[in-house]
Amino acid sequence: MCKREVRDTYKYHFRIPSVSAGRHCKRIVVRGFTNNLEKREAEHRLTWPDGRINQVGRVVTWKDAEKWEAEGSKWLSR
Repeated sequence: MCKREVRDTYKYHFRIPSVSAGRHCKRIVVRGFTNNLEKREAEHRLTWPDGRINQVGRVVTWKDAEKWEAEGSKWLSR
């Protein structure tokens, strides 16, 4: 019988309120993954007090989350 990998990792975006060209929006400042969304949000709110964390997609394995973050770092760094 094959062993299944545990899916216990959340992918997330941490967003802060922003005003751009007179429009209110939420800018992504951190893209990452964690096993505990509430704890990670509290850590990021020390730097950005009015920011919010948003789960992206479903719960995945740690390896899949690392792949997702590596792919996304290309467009987030711009």
